[in-house]
Amino acid sequence: MLFLFIAGASASGKTEVANKVVEILNENKIKTATLSMDHYYKSQQERGGVIEINFDIPEACNWELLENQLKMLSEGQIINRPTYCFLAKDRLPTTQTINPKDVQVVVVEGILALHNVTNLNLVNKLAIFVETNSYRSILARRKERDQQFRATSPEETAARERKTVGPAFFRYIAPSKANADLTVTNNDSDVVVNEQLPINSGVKNGIEKAAEEIIDKIRETHAQLFPAAKIATI
Repeated sequence: MLFLFIAGASASGKTEVANKVVEILNENKIKTATLSMDHYYKSQQERGGVIEINFDIPEACNWELLENQLKMLSEGQIINRPTYCFLAKDRLPTTQTINPKDVQVVVVEGILALHNVTNLNLVNKLAIFVETNSYRSILARRKERDQQFRATSPEETAARERKTVGPAFFRYIAPSKANADLTVTNNDSDVVVNEQLPINSGVKNGIEKAAEEIIDKIRETHAQLFPAAKIATI
């Protein structure tokens, strides 16, 4: 089993890149499971009843739960992955069952996915960092995403960027790039330079290119995963 860790700034396109990688792997008959680190944020109970927290720092995550479940998967044990809801601002009682017998590649995706990756005792792991050429475009995409999926206004997102997100990126997320086995660039995030413009389909090309680089790296380091026939790409 290969554990593939994919990190990057919030709204850098890392989730889309991870999804595209999963799509390509599945097309090659390679079974996958995705663990978004969003689901491993501490519950309100675990954070002492505090509702509003800084999601961009390591202390927001339940690392023990994540690491235990990764260990269980590596040992062939079934896990019940938690479910975190940003609208409810809490972990939900529902879980997702993942059986390692049905999985060849586990994708762990999140802004802090590489924060502790070097300390994980996993035999097969590959660390990827997704970056962009424009931090401004990341903020524009984050405003739209948060408004659509997290019930947060653009003004609130901008304020959070100044107070917590930006400082956390430069303190925790950017330095974790040093833990990466491969860094890929989502160039097309630069398409969104006007904050009044919606996220457009131009981002797709950058995502596809980044995913192809990751697939090439997996094929280079874990060729046994792929069938003898030519690998399917995008």
